[in-house]
Amino acid sequence: MYSFRDTVKTKETLEYFGSEAFTINGEYLENIVPGYRTLSVSGRELLESEISTLSISGIDGEQYLQRRRPARILTIKYQINADTCVEFREAFNLLNKALNAEEAQLIFDDEPDKCFYGTFSDTGDVPDGRNKIVSTFEMYCSDPYKHSTTEKTFRAAENASGVMEATVTNSGTESVPVSYDIVHNHEN
Repeated sequence: MYSFRDTVKTKETLEYFGSEAFTINGEYLENIVPGYRTLSVSGRELLESEISTLSISGIDGEQYLQRRRPARILTIKYQINADTCVEFREAFNLLNKALNAEEAQLIFDDEPDKCFYGTFSDTGDVPDGRNKIVSTFEMYCSDPYKHSTTEKTFRAAENASGVMEATVTNSGTESVPVSYDIVHNHEN
């Protein structure tokens, strides 16, 4: 079965930029930079670990001390297609301006309920003498974790003993602090 895609643009039709397109602080680069398109993104997969151990002379193996999660780097492969040299330069001016944000919120279309926070850190080579190029840039995420873009609410209910209880379900990969409000209706 084929999925339907409306080929007639209207106000109600959302622009489709590809599954790995992303917003940076709420804006698509495709909407900011004429001729820009995100092709692929790497670095969002498994999270690297640095393991600290202690080697003791005369004893086999090592003693495990701790695990640490280093910063993460997201590599974005993109293309820019411009008809003239002037349009090409303007596209890069707009891209530089859009990427000039520190700890920008990055939300990817294929995972809209999660975000990273990153800062532009490096760029790949841009081919010379062309107005249509494919290159890369990197976003440095000092906080390597994905964060939820939505706040979840859990309601308390009275148990068999008359005590209010709430079960909080964390479906993420790391523990997170729980923030809660309690409103008392009488003296406790």
